[in-house]
Amino acid sequence: MSTPADRPGVELTIHQDEYHQAGPGRRDIQAVVSVTVTGVRPVPASAAEVVVIDCSESMSWPQSKIEAARRATAAAVGLLRDGTRFAVVEGTDSARVVYPRSPSLAVAGAGTRAEAVAAVRRLRPGGGTAMGTWLTLARELLEQAPGGIRHVLLLTDGRNETEPPGRLQQVLAACEGRFTCDARGIGDGWDARELGGIATRLHGTAAVVLQDADLEAEFTGMMRASLSRALPDLRLRLTPLPGVTLRYLRQVHPTEVDLTAAGRPAGERAVEFPTDPWASETRHYQLCLTADPDGRPRDERLMLADVQLTSGDTAGPELPPPAPVLVRWTDGAQLSAPNPVSVHFSTHGRLGEAVADAYHAHREGDRARAEAVLDRVLRLAHQLGDRSTLDVLADLLVSTEPDDGPARLRERFDRRHFDRLLLSSRHSAPVPDGAPLAEAHSQPPGPDLTCPVPDCGTVSPPGSAFCWACGTALREAR
Repeated sequence: MSTPADRPGVELTIHQDEYHQAGPGRRDIQAVVSVTVTGVRPVPASAAEVVVIDCSESMSWPQSKIEAARRATAAAVGLLRDGTRFAVVEGTDSARVVYPRSPSLAVAGAGTRAEAVAAVRRLRPGGGTAMGTWLTLARELLEQAPGGIRHVLLLTDGRNETEPPGRLQQVLAACEGRFTCDARGIGDGWDARELGGIATRLHGTAAVVLQDADLEAEFTGMMRASLSRALPDLRLRLTPLPGVTLRYLRQVHPTEVDLTAAGRPAGERAVEFPTDPWASETRHYQLCLTADPDGRPRDERLMLADVQLTSGDTAGPELPPPAPVLVRWTDGAQLSAPNPVSVHFSTHGRLGEAVADAYHAHREGDRARAEAVLDRVLRLAHQLGDRSTLDVLADLLVSTEPDDGPARLRERFDRRHFDRLLLSSRHSAPVPDGAPLAEAHSQPPGPDLTCPVPDCGTVSPPGSAFCWACGTALREAR
């Protein structure tokens, strides 16, 4: 699609299997919605950044942790473009703005960047860890920003032990949709499920920093990625036909984000879903609709829903035409081969489920079960061409070649590699060109499962063993 040189280009594609067997009762119809944006040019005045640094007592040992945090924060601040609004927050059992001096946002320029770096060099560890308090202050600061690009960069080395249980989830609910957050864990005293839950609810990334010296590169990478996102107002609008209902809409690439609850009415039947700010990139969304084949024609293309992109910015990108979600009801077997894009992300969902299972087995000290499940993870990662997962497995397993026999854990390994594996499973691999994919698997029958964690409440598909958002075991919810 052609577009003026000064406006981003946007493409919309629907990937799906049209043929579905008819039968009694309603049927789930899944499709993958792919959106590609090109030609995004960053606009400094629209961005607001808050850097939150854990300065609890545990950051004092070893001393290299707080030193690395100071260097990394200074490097990230140095990347801010003139006009970007920003602040630096010190996190302990309270939260304090260390720059600027008042609890507000500064405007980046040569002078303010230098002042912020000087303030960061004075950070000293002491106190506890209250991440909900930190994120609340970040939200209050970002609410002062007039633009639509709001981002938090968070570093911690510990668990959220200073606040009452459930407090963090309440804060995340209040922050969701207000800003995005990338979180990093340093040292070995933090909880991957907790950090991953923050990133999932706030539509960001979470990762392990194994070496303190690597923190600067992590911070600058996150800051560059955030500053490249300059298209804030792009929404997905879904209009189901009468009798068709939405079950869920989830972003499945590059990271997993459940958008279902964020939908807002946009007409008689239309529902509109916000998306996070865009750089030049491609994202994939998994859409699930339910429809009843009873009384509908067989072997004809029938429209179930209309998908389109909208924007409130009249000077924004030129938007593509709407695309339909279709179905062909058949009384026989499925006539078409599974769509490779749909199969890819269905397979990635099974990989994430297996990773969560292996993580829990390891935490429970069940080495035999962890190895058995990691064998499944290994084979799924090869089927997906998931290089990131295979790289992490190489630090856990004796061999990552499926032909070498069942997966075996190394005799000695850094347990944080299991944290890496859990967090990396939230980042799906792109669809490889021409790579063999696993067979499609239908969704198990039964009701959806709701996460039992207070204030999480994420709904996962039938048969799930773990909450896809926070990783909590769902066995007790069955």
